[in-house]
Amino acid sequence: MTETEYDNRLAEIAATPLGTLADDAVLELLAERKQLTELKAEYAKVEAEAKLAAEHLAARTEAEQELARLNALITPDKPDDELIHLIEERKTWEAKLALLEGGPATEATVPEPAPVTTPQETLPETPETPVAEPVIPAEPEPILPVAIDEDFGEHRIAVSSIDPGSDLGRALAEMRANIDNMGKILDTLPGTAKRDKAFMLAVAEIDPAYAMHYADKDVLKKDNDFNLRVVMTKGQRMGGSVLAEMLPEARTGEIVLVAVKQDYRNVRFVLPQMPEYDDILAKAKSIALGRVKELKDGVDIAALIPKILQKDKAFMEEIGKIVPGAE
Repeated sequence: MTETEYDNRLAEIAATPLGTLADDAVLELLAERKQLTELKAEYAKVEAEAKLAAEHLAARTEAEQELARLNALITPDKPDDELIHLIEERKTWEAKLALLEGGPATEATVPEPAPVTTPQETLPETPETPVAEPVIPAEPEPILPVAIDEDFGEHRIAVSSIDPGSDLGRALAEMRANIDNMGKILDTLPGTAKRDKAFMLAVAEIDPAYAMHYADKDVLKKDNDFNLRVVMTKGQRMGGSVLAEMLPEARTGEIVLVAVKQDYRNVRFVLPQMPEYDDILAKAKSIALGRVKELKDGVDIAALIPKILQKDKAFMEEIGKIVPGAE
């Protein structure tokens, strides 16, 4: 979402007559407003980082251009005093470039926002010579080798499907080594990378939510096979909700059912018109009931059981047998 979209949605919530809504609807709107306010603040932080990165790039480009100019001027036919002056000036620019080599000073201290808060392609163009984008040869989409986990139908992309020596292979290695900086690394990649199915599925091996967030919305996010594979993937971490990052029309009953098997709380995305509606609810109830049995004493039913399941009287009576008073 853009900052304008955040503002528009917050304005819609502010204009909603809360007194006419049911309690659950009011609580959901209040929770959404809180989340949107936080996301808007993080969006502004990301834009500030992008501006800092652009200024850093411009300063580095200037230093490199000055060094190139001075190197061309330092020739044997120049008088000694002029050569000394040029060499001293070159040393000054070399020192500036050395300081810039490490990146923006505040880059390492800025916490990485969740995927829902990082706008795609945020880095602005600079007036100086832009950094050349990695060249990715146009090739037919490969048949992706996978492994399957029987419990969740988990798909994992074989490491060999991405050449470690390629630009994308190096980007993957950098993300694995610096997982907290995934968003910044993905921001620097060209659009072709975000349309590359094999690459984005490999990104999902690191963080499925980030992979879905950064996937091209006109290509991969409309690819049901891609969506299903990402939902099935268990990454090194989970930086958000995969289903929340999907296009609404891409959240099919099949995908929601698989997501519920991974995390029963994904039942909140179920819709009555889905053919798998009953199966999704049944699976979510089964897993939620198991969680209640595990936790028993001290369990917060309101927090543990999704609202859609709390509306099922028979199910809540079953919960009440485990946690008295929960129904």
